[in-house]
Amino acid sequence: MTPWKWYMVGLTGAVSMSLVAVTLSGALNPVWFMVVPVALFLNYRRALGQSISGFMATVIGLGGFGLGASVVVQLGVDGLVVAGAQTILVLLLARLASAETLDHDQQLLALTLLAVLTATILNLGLSFGFVLIFYAIFASWALLGRQMVRGLTELGTDQSGEVALPARHMMGVAVLALGLILGSSLLFVKLLLLI
Repeated sequence: MTPWKWYMVGLTGAVSMSLVAVTLSGALNPVWFMVVPVALFLNYRRALGQSISGFMATVIGLGGFGLGASVVVQLGVDGLVVAGAQTILVLLLARLASAETLDHDQQLLALTLLAVLTATILNLGLSFGFVLIFYAIFASWALLGRQMVRGLTELGTDQSGEVALPARHMMGVAVLALGLILGSSLLFVKLLLLI
């Protein structure tokens, strides 16, 4: 597996987990479940290097702010969190559709984190332990993959050739990331049990 594909798997997982966390809340209209397959399609286009123009992404993002404002007008102050969730989802789709560089992907990962934090507010009665752990795994995977792709791209341009990364190296990085997440999760649970 190439470093780019390795990275795109992590990015796809992080985007998917954040969208699932928000849509499973039950606070949004069921039509918002369509965001997940749309995001997967847009992520596939991102993997192929296809994106929409920055102008179109701006129009979509402004539409998201308009949608959020209409929800606030309908529901009042009580609808602020729902309006914020819908706006974040639209902004996430707009950034995903227009992402062309690794810096754009970093902004995308920041939006997924906002979506997950919004989901924790929307889902007071539902435990998100597994979704949050899977999100943390995929987000860490994407961040490590992003650094790998960036480093190998710079190394490849310095040496005027393509650099291949052994599969054992990628697996080692993945095991390290999973170990860190598992260790911190166990520590968190142990601290909760002590309180």
